[in-house]
Amino acid sequence: MKKTNAKNSRLTVCLLALGIMAFVSNENAAAQQLEVVKDPKLGSVLSQSNKISSRPKPLAPAQKIQIAQKILGGQGQKVSSVNSVITLSVKNMMSVNNQASLGLTRPELVSPSLATFSGSEGNLSVAFTAPSAGKYLIDLSITAGSETKFKLVGEGNILTTTGASANLSFVMDAMKANEVIYFKLSGDAHWLFHSCEISQIK
Repeated sequence: MKKTNAKNSRLTVCLLALGIMAFVSNENAAAQQLEVVKDPKLGSVLSQSNKISSRPKPLAPAQKIQIAQKILGGQGQKVSSVNSVITLSVKNMMSVNNQASLGLTRPELVSPSLATFSGSEGNLSVAFTAPSAGKYLIDLSITAGSETKFKLVGEGNILTTTGASANLSFVMDAMKANEVIYFKLSGDAHWLFHSCEISQIK
């Protein structure tokens, strides 16, 4: 009887271990997926990098044009340039002309160069007054682990992404001049915010 119980116990432990391994494997696979809820005011998150050991480099104008073109290519729009770049960071939370502002809610740590967030309570928000109607490329320089799940909320719509990130890039629409574009980004695990660049697409 004791031998049978011992065998059953060993079998149970083996099955449990296999179940855990399968669960972890599925979780890792899910972490590499990108899920987008499309909306006319909020384009797709496009650029992601697995290299998270150092701060992502700012995107060059040519890279921004390429990203914007990939996002808008399905709409038949040709992107020739990006200009009027506004940069927001922990050091510069308000643009020179007060056209854009950055807000940090419940960060874990703030230094002159970055803000650290841990858990879904903290978030960053950006409000931008568009000088004219049109499309604007938003590029967020972020460092995060592959397990982090982000949620981006803009104009009442939600876009979610999982996985390691170096830059989150998306397009937002201004339907008229002086319209205020607003979005909020949060993550459910440890992540770092470096800067946000807003560029007008031409």
